[in-house]
Amino acid sequence: MRDGEPSGTLSFYSDGQLIGTEALSGGSADSFYVPPAQVLNKSVIVTYSGDGNFLPAQTAPMVITNSLLQGPRGSFQSFFS
Repeated sequence: MRDGEPSGTLSFYSDGQLIGTEALSGGSADSFYVPPAQVLNKSVIVTYSGDGNFLPAQTAPMVITNSLLQGPRGSFQSFFS
């Protein structure tokens, strides 16, 4: 495990198009709202820019379905928290 908390930026893509970015603070990012039409039945990936201590990274593509968007915490948002 590396010392410190990651800094840098998370970038969110839907079908290859950038839909949002979020800076890391204290090793985590705040949430932001994305209209369901931007992600429903589309391939979504998240990239991490990296910093001086942590390498850049990218999630595997994930297709977002209605079942992931519905329900309380424990749905789509829990994949990134």
